[in-house]
Amino acid sequence: TKDLSVVKATTSLEGESSKPPRQKLKLETPSRETLMAQAPPSTRQWLKEKSRLQDAERVKRETQVALDREFLERARSCTAERAAESDLWVSEAKQRAKQLQHASESSLQQASWIQYQESLLDRALAVRHDASALQALVTFPLTGEFNLAEEEEVEESEEGDEWSRGGERERNVV
Repeated sequence: TKDLSVVKATTSLEGESSKPPRQKLKLETPSRETLMAQAPPSTRQWLKEKSRLQDAERVKRETQVALDREFLERARSCTAERAAESDLWVSEAKQRAKQLQHASESSLQQASWIQYQESLLDRALAVRHDASALQALVTFPLTGEFNLAEEEEVEESEEGDEWSRGGERERNVV
């Protein structure tokens, strides 16, 4: 019987609600000013301090971003200047290399021209020597008999030839 009375009491309570029905809560976010007005003084002070710190942090970040941007712009302009200088140096070096190569080629051409001229001079001297030897053979008497007067003339003419040949050699060497 006790169990039945408990069951009857619970069913009667369920049917009759002593509590008013639950209302649905509207979740509205109150404004910052409303929260500040409702907050206790220490919380208000803390929120003001937090807001001030957030503003200071924002200003610090904005300042750092501006400084970083300025640094990057200076770095880019400096890099562009260095690249332009480097390009100028490279082009000057290439131009000098071309000039040196041209000078080297010209120098080789001059050296070969000088060598050619020297070979012509050597051949001319050889031909001249052969001609003077031939002339000596032609003018030399074939018979072993000749007089002293002729011998003196031949010696004088040979001395004159040597002198003239030596002078010409000196002129050709210079």
